[in-house]
Amino acid sequence: MRHIILFLSIVFMSVACTADQSDAQSSNDSAAQQNGGGEWRVQNVEALEARDLIATVPNIVVLDVRTPKEYGAGHISGGKNIDFFGQNFESQLSGLNRATPYLLHCKSGGRSSKVLKVMERLGFKNIYHLEGGFDAWKNANFDAVS
Repeated sequence: MRHIILFLSIVFMSVACTADQSDAQSSNDSAAQQNGGGEWRVQNVEALEARDLIATVPNIVVLDVRTPKEYGAGHISGGKNIDFFGQNFESQLSGLNRATPYLLHCKSGGRSSKVLKVMERLGFKNIYHLEGGFDAWKNANFDAVS
């Protein structure tokens, strides 16, 4: 009898913990999908998700923070280039609309990860960060223009 009670207790606790984790994840997913209250939100996305966002999110701007040379060699169609190493990089960022959704990327993710912190400080609200950068986009065999 004790074994049955112990077994049922373990099963009950496992179910309860799993339900709590599912509820917490659902809440996090909802918050990530909605940017209510003007809160800072960044979502890391893979290349396939990025391509879908470009096709479905109204007014999304592809923000490419690579050098002009890198950008000229190939970029995501419609991308806006602001050189991370440029002298007026932060002032160029400051001139962008804070409420616009942005798909941010660099070559592989290093520079754009640093830019996320700057964008947060400047008050941007809705950023999608392309994991793996333009390299991931190319590796997925998605179109690029030069």
